[in-house]
Amino acid sequence: MALSAPHREIAALSSIPTDDVPSAIQATEGGNEVRLIDLFVPFDRNVSDKWEQYLAIYDAELRRFVAAGKPLRLLEIGVQNGGSLQIWSRYLPPGSTITGIDIDPACAHLSLGAGIRILNGDASDSAALERLLGDERFDIIVDDGSHRSDHIIASFEACFPRLAAGGIYVVEDVHCSYFASFGGGFRKPGAAMEYFKALTDALNVDYFEADAKEADAQDLAHLYMAGREIARITFYDSIIVIEKLESSKTRPYRRLITGNERPVADLAHHISHHMPVPQLYNLALSPTAMRAFEAQMCEMLAAQREVIEVQRDELEAQRVVIDAQRDELATQLALAEAEKNTAEIYAQNVDELQRGIESLRVEHQAYVTERDAAFRKAEQYQSSLLETQAALH
Repeated sequence: MALSAPHREIAALSSIPTDDVPSAIQATEGGNEVRLIDLFVPFDRNVSDKWEQYLAIYDAELRRFVAAGKPLRLLEIGVQNGGSLQIWSRYLPPGSTITGIDIDPACAHLSLGAGIRILNGDASDSAALERLLGDERFDIIVDDGSHRSDHIIASFEACFPRLAAGGIYVVEDVHCSYFASFGGGFRKPGAAMEYFKALTDALNVDYFEADAKEADAQDLAHLYMAGREIARITFYDSIIVIEKLESSKTRPYRRLITGNERPVADLAHHISHHMPVPQLYNLALSPTAMRAFEAQMCEMLAAQREVIEVQRDELEAQRVVIDAQRDELATQLALAEAEKNTAEIYAQNVDELQRGIESLRVEHQAYVTERDAAFRKAEQYQSSLLETQAALH
């Protein structure tokens, strides 16, 4: 399989024996293009620490910037000894500005030369960045900070908005995403590698279907926002490069069709019968394709219209049936309501009858009680009378 240009350069660099680097550099002299390795290997200032494949990757990614010869604005997260900032100042076009940011206060005291400044602060803190940088934007941002997954993600979300249109954001030492000591792990949720792999969905948000709505709403909103800004996400060994679009994407890309010969696939039929509706809104036909498809498309549209007319008549017939069913249900509902009212009246009458019966029962009980009391009083009177008569005799 053929290697891409960056990977060919990496392969060539990897084949250089460690003890034979000077001769390799000498072999490249005479070319007009300066390679990063040409500056890196003989560098004799502050220490810089990079993996060997990074140099060719940077050459490939920054070639268009360097070739333009215009001053660039570079922000690097993580300063350490400052050697990489000094190398960048030699590699980038004259007039470029190099900014380093680090949480270590000692870095702020480094003196690295003209065009290089060092800020003391946390690159993952948007408020701190606002205080340190104001509204500054950068053409290149390099994250060579703590390499902890949570810091990488937070820094990206805080700094990517500061990347200029067409700029690139580089994350170094992504292999740390697999280390538990750096908050990572193999395919571990929250690891930096998993974050950026998931972010690749942002490149295709225009093609999401209904099932995407089942995803977390906040994550989905983040993807749609990123999809308007990100041009590409490229994964290398230990490096991820995110390129920003030259301008925000405000509509889906159009599907273009040209030509007029179609000996195998009938694209006109595909367009009219199978193409997803969102793509129809973004379809563009060249003049040749328009002429080739015009007659057939018109015929298909006419046929589709006839089908729609038939379906409309069927729907109208169904509507009439549904209206009749609805009227019948309304009548049944009215009858049921009347029966309900009758039942409620009957229940009310029954309740009143039961209350009347209860009242009569109470009255009867009172009468019985009074009668029994009268009988007892009469018996007492009769007994007293008999006693009186016996006393007189």
